Amino acid sequence: MAFIGQLTGKQYETFEHMLYEERKEAMRRAKPDEIEREVADVPLEKLKAICNAAQMETEGRTEDRARSNADVTIWLNQHPEYINNDHNKKLMLHEIGRANPNFQEMEFGYQQLREADLLQLDRAEVVKQEAKNSKERAKQTRTTPYTEAELEAMSLDQLRSVCNSQ
Repeated sequence: MAFIGQLTGKQYETFEHMLYEERKEAMRRAKPDEIEREVADVPLEKLKAICNAAQMETEGRTEDRARSNADVTIWLNQHPEYINNDHNKKLMLHEIGRANPNFQEMEFGYQQLREADLLQLDRAEVVKQEAKNSKERAKQTRTTPYTEAELEAMSLDQLRSVCNSQ
């Protein structure tokens, strides 16, 4: 199928080639600025390569955003005390230093901001978590006395620690 350009009046074999030549002719007639002239002289194949590279980069960012959204959802489910508001979002993005963070970056930024007490957190949830943690620590505390063999196998620092805790 042949394509005829309206500005050039020429016949072209492909639609892309016609667009390319018509564009060049329109640019020539419109007295383009320096940047437009530079782009007009770029061969069609190179323009296609540039467009393909830009499309691949955009798709890569889309995949990165999708992965990040999944990581953020998981992270939010693991931190019910975190209040997802503008104040906390701004602090987290500033601490992380980039958009579309992964799970590890979210966790690191959260720990840094929580230690500095800069985040707005759900206090009731924080109290529940602290109570749960203290119960778990209590369960981990040894309730049976050490045997003589266990005491003899300990280093002096461990032995001192055991004696001081009792």
